[in-house]
Amino acid sequence: MRRNFRKSEELVEELFGKNGNAFMITSTYSNFSQVWSYGSDYRERYNLTRGKVTHKEKTKSTFLSENQKLMNNFEGIDPLNCIELDGGLILIRMDYNADRDTINYNAVNFKCLFENFNNEEFESKLVNDIEFIHPTYLQ
Repeated sequence: MRRNFRKSEELVEELFGKNGNAFMITSTYSNFSQVWSYGSDYRERYNLTRGKVTHKEKTKSTFLSENQKLMNNFEGIDPLNCIELDGGLILIRMDYNADRDTINYNAVNFKCLFENFNNEEFESKLVNDIEFIHPTYLQ
């Protein structure tokens, strides 16, 4: 489990350096994770199991260009309100303004984060774009 998380975090760092954003979904007690990032006109997605990439996909996506303004609204959210110690969690790293200020939410509960974010439009678009989010993450 720890090996998979470490490899997933390394991939998040790589994608963040490349695109200025990266996301990861995993669970405390799992050997798998999903990592993705948005470029100007594409989404890169990786499935990892036991620390190895088992699936890699690059598809056209306008998510970043269409939702950059919504991503800017993350400023001011306190991730400490949504720490996840046991269960499904999301990691988010992204630049949120022209100065490349970075938000870094590590091990937060997906549903709690978006309840505090108070931006259902972004949550809905993210969930729809990455349709592989399991419903338990939203509970």
